[in-house]
Amino acid sequence: MASIPYQRLGKKTFLLFFLKKSGVLFILFGLLSIGIFIESKLTTQEGLIKALKGFNWLVFYIFTSAFLGILIITWLKYSTYLFALDEHAFRVKYGILNKREITLPYRQIQNVNIERDVSYRILGLSKLGILTAGTEDKDKVGESEGILPALDQKLASYIQAELLKRANIERITPA
Repeated sequence: MASIPYQRLGKKTFLLFFLKKSGVLFILFGLLSIGIFIESKLTTQEGLIKALKGFNWLVFYIFTSAFLGILIITWLKYSTYLFALDEHAFRVKYGILNKREITLPYRQIQNVNIERDVSYRILGLSKLGILTAGTEDKDKVGESEGILPALDQKLASYIQAELLKRANIERITPA
């Protein structure tokens, strides 16, 4: 059996994953700014310089460690999220520690939804949800069995059209 050519979600997806996880960085940056502001109001200029040297390095190390940790986790999540248009099914593989592979036969695909909220539109991304025969009839992408969390808009439209085309061919072809 030949190996299936899996694809990644796209480079912009990495940026979206990173931004979603980097809330901690914004909190640390805010704390650093507040600390500098408070120190500047409470001390003289010489005292401020001494206080900031110790405070800045501590926060800098924490900020850098958090940044690198989030960067590594984001890269692992991004690099392990793969999809493939197989001959008979659509496949999605993902997971860092808990690996998961979803196989959706084309004959079971009933609808393919594309969702683009504001952050996705800014980055030129789309969320793709695949409704199958076993899922409830809902329009929300989050309720779908097969989800690609972020794709380039053109790639998402292509996959949507391809999945719907293959799903219709599978239904028409006699077994």
